[in-house]
Amino acid sequence: MADSVAYDLSDLYLQQISETATQTNYAQVISAAIEAYCRLIRQAQQAPLQNHYIKVVKAYIYHHLNEKLTLAKLATQAHLNPSYLSEIFHQATGQTLTQFITAERLHAAQYLLQYSTDSVADVASQLGFGTTSYFIATFKRQTHLTPLAYRRHLTE
Repeated sequence: MADSVAYDLSDLYLQQISETATQTNYAQVISAAIEAYCRLIRQAQQAPLQNHYIKVVKAYIYHHLNEKLTLAKLATQAHLNPSYLSEIFHQATGQTLTQFITAERLHAAQYLLQYSTDSVADVASQLGFGTTSYFIATFKRQTHLTPLAYRRHLTE
């Protein structure tokens, strides 16, 4: 597991633990943290089976979520033909590059909505969504809540 991923994950769960008010919520946060770490460790153990190029592309995506990420740009980073990268990424992950990027951006959006006071428009802009309305529609399709409703739900 990449150090940066482990540190980010621990920061996220430590923040959630510090804000937890009840024993039940505390147990839920701990359970979620254990599940997330186990999933990441399992992925790291499978890393020898995973293509080196996929790791390169994922790392680039993680560090450039705020930028416009195109297949051509990602293929250049991996030194591969774009169509070949698209094919091996889908085979290795079960997701298209677009699906993966969108999922990662939405995870980051959930974090920002929970732990920052940035407006929905600012979150959309920070994470490279073309427009705020596209961000809201994408977020709602994934979480079944608008970003504001998601933020309100977290504070209830």
